[in-house]
Amino acid sequence: AATQSFYYLGGQCDGQGGKTPSPDLNGFTLPAFGWLYHETGDAHYRDAGDQVLAGAVAGAYIIGSKQFNETYTSSFRYFGFRLPAGRAVRAARTAAK
Repeated sequence: AATQSFYYLGGQCDGQGGKTPSPDLNGFTLPAFGWLYHETGDAHYRDAGDQVLAGAVAGAYIIGSKQFNETYTSSFRYFGFRLPAGRAVRAARTAAK
């Protein structure tokens, strides 16, 4: 999407919310993209994760503590999975088995 974010839809609540993307929730899914890249080596997951991160940085509403925490509480893990050192550790573990 142009906002580099996801649509989060739960159930129908008349008069509440809407079908708009929410970049301040990107941090919830970001570590999953890093983990998938770490485990598979497929650059698609790394590139998609980079887009998710860009959407969070560019569009997240982080003025409130709740939104800030939702965005950044676990998103830092993406970098550990994404960096080449993380891939090297994974390769070493696999070789040792």
